[in-house]
Amino acid sequence: MTRIKTDICVIGAGSGGLSVAAGAVQMGARVVLIEGAEMGGDCLNHGCVPSKALLAAAKAAHVMTAGAALGIAPAVPQVECRRARPASPPAALSSPRGHGPLCRRFLAWRTCPI
Repeated sequence: MTRIKTDICVIGAGSGGLSVAAGAVQMGARVVLIEGAEMGGDCLNHGCVPSKALLAAAKAAHVMTAGAALGIAPAVPQVECRRARPASPPAALSSPRGHGPLCRRFLAWRTCPI
């Protein structure tokens, strides 16, 4: 077994853990980041971010029904729930300003079997 020498151990790679780990590395600390599931945590993968995608889809569907006052004939939206929720990684992990590039820049990725 290889021993890892570290200054800080961050448990959980949610938005808070990713930020703390990257910030500590920028300050010169040796950091171990432990995540048992998906990078980004529950908020990015299951809660906040996917919920916002569903809310945006609902708003777009509502707009289709609310144009009569402006002379636009309303239409009944056909909603495909599976397509309304993004199947791709959350933008916070894949966008140039998100957590993913920050981690790739400052953290050396290494996976270890538990």
